[in-house]
Amino acid sequence: MKAVATSIASRLLALALATALAGASSALAQSSRQTYDPVDIQRRLETSGNLQRQALQSLGDPTRAEQLLQKAYGELQAVQSALIIHASGQKFQDPLLDLNTRKSRQALSLLQRAADTLKTKPAGGRPYLDVVRDDLEQALRLTSTVMVF
Repeated sequence: MKAVATSIASRLLALALATALAGASSALAQSSRQTYDPVDIQRRLETSGNLQRQALQSLGDPTRAEQLLQKAYGELQAVQSALIIHASGQKFQDPLLDLNTRKSRQALSLLQRAADTLKTKPAGGRPYLDVVRDDLEQALRLTSTVMVF
């Protein structure tokens, strides 16, 4: 009889321990999820826009402009990632969120193209800077129209 009681007690203890571990791992998984912080995303958008403006003003120094473009790209890429993560957690598809994701993707493409053009400095003198300027201006317009809510 004592052996049966010990066996039952050890089984109950194992069950309680398993339940506690499952609860702890569930809480840990929930706490490690990224949260959607509109203030942080807005700050990153503004930072990217400011860096894009500085890059436009620094086209006389292509190396500096390229560095600024890389930073602006990184900030905008973080915004796009946050928008995608937020969209994946929503029950219903938000058309504005899709539009903002598309705008940020287009702006990223333009920033990358401008940085690549500055990096390669195509033959033909300074006319490539006009192409870079156009790409930057268009990327800046797109970035400024991304709305965070």
